[in-house]
Amino acid sequence: MILVAELQLVINMKIWVEVPDSWKEKIETATRLEGWEKRTDYVRELIKKDLVSKGLLGVKAVVDSSSSLHSSVKEVREEGGETR
Repeated sequence: MILVAELQLVINMKIWVEVPDSWKEKIETATRLEGWEKRTDYVRELIKKDLVSKGLLGVKAVVDSSSSLHSSVKEVREEGGETR
């Protein structure tokens, strides 16, 4: 018997951004309001929402501005697209 394992290489891009010191508390508050525990998750969701709205992630999105970020995007799977 021969076993073959498939190896997937995942590369994560890291982004560094400078914001005014006065934003720190506001970003922390927004992170909690949106239901995230870590700033990283909140910022990732902001970027994802922007990419989805531009059609760059291969998904269609309907955004309800009255909802929080992670619950407001209704995604429809397309070929090769990712859903959350």
